Amino acid sequence: MSGLIADIGGTNARFAYVDKNGEVADIDIVSCNDYPSLTHAAQAYLGKYKRTADRAVLAVAAPILGDEIKMINHTWVMSKKKIQSDMGLKDLRVINDFTAIAHGVPLLSSADIYQIGEGVVQKGAPIGIIGPGTGLGVAAVVFDELGQAIPITTEGVSSPARAL
Repeated sequence: MSGLIADIGGTNARFAYVDKNGEVADIDIVSCNDYPSLTHAAQAYLGKYKRTADRAVLAVAAPILGDEIKMINHTWVMSKKKIQSDMGLKDLRVINDFTAIAHGVPLLSSADIYQIGEGVVQKGAPIGIIGPGTGLGVAAVVFDELGQAIPITTEGVSSPARAL
């Protein structure tokens, strides 16, 4: 199976292709304002590289609460079912963009993690993830009793008028 992966922000969409061997290729960045929808941007990306995809994982800068996704810092409103249908995907996963980052936390080394404030780092303590972009990305990772990471999806809303 081949697949499309993407990080969809309020300003830019970053796409890449994952081949059947798991190799990432054709990384590209496009301006969201250049396309009327996420589907149009994804199809343009696939066309540019003459690729097809039967599955996709999209990390979107928005709350993911159901089928309809409203971006907080962009005009796109999308339906997971419609994206899957329009793109002919067998499998589509849509997650919050900072949830995607939280999934990567267990892969970080201690050199990649920065403590904010005083105190001593405690193994298994919750980890906060904060990042500026068009909006404010926020997530957390907590650990269960076996030490397994559990990403916590959140959303830092920068435009209260468009908040849920």
